[in-house]
Amino acid sequence: MVRSISKVQASPPVKSDRPIGKFATILLMIALCAPLGGYAHWLNAHYDYAATLAELTFFELFLAAILLLLPFVMLRLLRVNWQSER
Repeated sequence: MVRSISKVQASPPVKSDRPIGKFATILLMIALCAPLGGYAHWLNAHYDYAATLAELTFFELFLAAILLLLPFVMLRLLRVNWQSER
């Protein structure tokens, strides 16, 4: 059996490694950190200034931890190079 060989070979898809820029990265980080800031503001209004972490429920602490990790997970999923000096 003879296979025909084409002179044109399939090339892999081109991946864009172009950085989005410092200003766009700063805006993205502010947008990704905004839910944590809003949640912290709500907790402050709900529990008052004298509250401690021991007064928070497990769900409130869990939600705060998730919102704290959100910017880093999204940067990883979006493949943003946020440590370009390394």
